[in-house]
Amino acid sequence: MWHCLETLKKVSVSPKEQLDKYLSEGKKVIAVAPVYTPEEIIHAFGFVPMGVWGADIEINESKKYYPAFICSIMQTVLELGIKGKYSGVSAIVVPSLCDSLKTLGQNWKYAVKDIPFIPMTYPQNRKPDYAVDFTVEMYKRVINDLENITGEKFDESKLKKTYEIYNEHNRVMREFSKISEDYEVSAADRSAVFK
Repeated sequence: MWHCLETLKKVSVSPKEQLDKYLSEGKKVIAVAPVYTPEEIIHAFGFVPMGVWGADIEINESKKYYPAFICSIMQTVLELGIKGKYSGVSAIVVPSLCDSLKTLGQNWKYAVKDIPFIPMTYPQNRKPDYAVDFTVEMYKRVINDLENITGEKFDESKLKKTYEIYNEHNRVMREFSKISEDYEVSAADRSAVFK
């Protein structure tokens, strides 16, 4: 078990190595900003949805785009993009769930021109029929943008298998969370598992 944990820690603290591994295997990687990015759509294409959570780095270039008080995750994600640390990624999908995420997408378009930005907008009111229709249209936009950027075609039938994979993953993560209450698993170790 500890060997698995060490592997997960290594990947979570050095995602560039994992990105390079995926790219060397010929896989297309789509960066996904936190949270609620439609990873299942990306996975159903056969792409790797890879989370971008920033880093513990000094912020220089992204200061040109953000005020000092903006979320450090957004600042460092943009900083890493500007410095080319996401080189090889086919696109980045950014949900607009908060003001910081909204500005990440807009700033990305100007600061990181070699990696296309795909917005994912969610309605504030999710239950009315018009909100459901809006969400469906936004998913279609993500699909269309991914098709245009990558040249691949979306096959909705593959989404069923993706849902099975993601549902099993979520079940295992819930089980891990419950089990880890009974053992001395540090917050850093839990974070490595969940990332």
